[in-house]
Amino acid sequence: MTGTKELTGAMVGQLRQAVRLLIALTVVLALSAAVPPDGYTHAGSRGAARVVAEHESGPRITDLTVRSPALGRDARVRLLTPDGWEKRGPGDRWPVLYLFAGGDGDHETWTREYEVQKKPELHDVLVVMPEMPLFGFYSDWWNGGRGGPPGVESFHLREMLPLLERDYGAGTRRAAAGESQGGFGAISYAARHPGLFQSVASYSGYVHPLQHPHTVRAAMTYLGLDWRALWGDPVAQRANWQAHDPYYLAERLRGTRVHLSSGDGRLGALDPPGTERDPHIPGVEDPADPFPDDVYSPTEAIMNEESRTLAARLKRAGAEVTTHFYTGTHSPAYWHRELDRTLPTLLDSLGGGARVVAEERVGPRLVDLTLDSPALGRRAKVRLLTPNGWAERGPGDRWPVLYLLHGGFEPETYRTWTRESDVEEIPELRDVLVVMPEGGTVGFYSDWWNEGKDGPPAWETFHLDEVRPLLEQGYGAGERRAVAGLSMGGFGAVSYAARRPGMFAAAASYSGPVHLLHPRMRETWPQLEEAYGGKGSLRGLWGDPVAQRAVWQAHDPYHLAGRLRGTEVFLSVGDGNPGPLDPPGSAYDPAEPGLDAMNRSLAARLARLGIPAATHFHTGTHHPAYGARELHHSLPMLMETLTE
Repeated sequence: MTGTKELTGAMVGQLRQAVRLLIALTVVLALSAAVPPDGYTHAGSRGAARVVAEHESGPRITDLTVRSPALGRDARVRLLTPDGWEKRGPGDRWPVLYLFAGGDGDHETWTREYEVQKKPELHDVLVVMPEMPLFGFYSDWWNGGRGGPPGVESFHLREMLPLLERDYGAGTRRAAAGESQGGFGAISYAARHPGLFQSVASYSGYVHPLQHPHTVRAAMTYLGLDWRALWGDPVAQRANWQAHDPYYLAERLRGTRVHLSSGDGRLGALDPPGTERDPHIPGVEDPADPFPDDVYSPTEAIMNEESRTLAARLKRAGAEVTTHFYTGTHSPAYWHRELDRTLPTLLDSLGGGARVVAEERVGPRLVDLTLDSPALGRRAKVRLLTPNGWAERGPGDRWPVLYLLHGGFEPETYRTWTRESDVEEIPELRDVLVVMPEGGTVGFYSDWWNEGKDGPPAWETFHLDEVRPLLEQGYGAGERRAVAGLSMGGFGAVSYAARRPGMFAAAASYSGPVHLLHPRMRETWPQLEEAYGGKGSLRGLWGDPVAQRAVWQAHDPYHLAGRLRGTEVFLSVGDGNPGPLDPPGSAYDPAEPGLDAMNRSLAARLARLGIPAATHFHTGTHHPAYGARELHHSLPMLMETLTE
């Protein structure tokens, strides 16, 4: 169902400002949606759809007019075309993102309201935005069992889609998303046609019609439409309702990535001051179970109930589903935000890149992401410590980012920093997005050499080319970045900063092996191999340090020191003697002095190159408590680079 704020806007092209015109236009719009002009055949007949006009409406925007037997009239389809599309050859194909409008069916919505044409990530994708008749519900109408126009599903999937794939460069990798009734369309189409879409997203969609059938009756009656013409009576024609209801088709969504989001109907962060309640539509609310007084948008509250019900059903069915439920009304401002949040996942499904398959809030500010990573050949975790206001972020909200990397042989990996330090309590980090990714037992923050064959695990690619773009596209990560790490993570921090100059404004290493080819590393390496699995077990990482010396040098911060110019560097390490943070009775740590030698070596190399580096050489062992303390010591430098 679509709320009045959305429906009336389509009638006059002003979604949020034309409610007062709804009743006056009802009769005309209802007739235009339901009565076919002479000379058109109905859905299911032998007539073929064809493009009768093309119009370039703006840079990369092409509007097609399609003569549709299924609709019984001409209809518009807006295309946002990819780079190079106008010079396409017969075999050129692009992945396709279908964007479905709400109940108004306006094909201009996504470019006018959300300006998708300005999103750089859509330059390599064909975006298809089709028209739909008023309240067409992305379905072929039942019409008393006679069928016939409007056949919306037939128009979109049996007429428009083949035309686009034959003549307009549309490929067979497809994703779909929709607002309000368009959210229902995305989910219903995917369920009714398994395999058609790689991923789908619903923003405030009416995704379980049989949970609230009275709302279909109320809204269509309010618009002057025959509500039984859609799917029939929900009792007498229950099977027809179920055949379109995603809740009853949940098993058919296995293999499709599904995202559901909606507000709770209450005023939220994106509702401007003075927001009024939804206009009253008789019959939308159940009089026996009215909504609380603080619900301004009963339509959105209904969408929320249905999205939650469907999400639970999909999980029981073994389908892959993510959700975002929030405080807010049935408003385009939220759908704009949700589009930005989900666009990375939708596009990743088209290109086979990394994708978020689960989100879980595990603390007041902690969110755990599960990513399906081609670079690793498996799923991996990333923990986020989110800044103030992050949960209510809008499309343009961005925060500086601090990456915290864990050490080797950590049983908790991505949880290490929240378990071993007070990072959650540091006041300065309440305005920073802190990213704590999994890095493997001894992944060493590198793409493994694997005897020259490369391939998984590719930790650098995972962290910098998969995790980073996903966070910047959908999770509020900005372009001001710093990185710090303990032990193996300290190496990773400095190595990443040197291998990717300019990506990080600052890098801090706490007891990290930052000079791989240092003589003391030769003492440490056999210990690492023995702990990892025996002699030679780490040969796949960078190969032999003699035979593959160039590979080692390409990852060694000492040999890459010149590339750290312009990056703030902090190096700290203990001397191996028990210090103030070691438990009583702690013994001398023979490993830490080797790390001390490596850090002093890198510091001297940076000094010779005229590259400033802050250092803290202290008494202490390789105990995680020192990493927690050194984070505080380096934090002023890190924060200065993030906030300047």
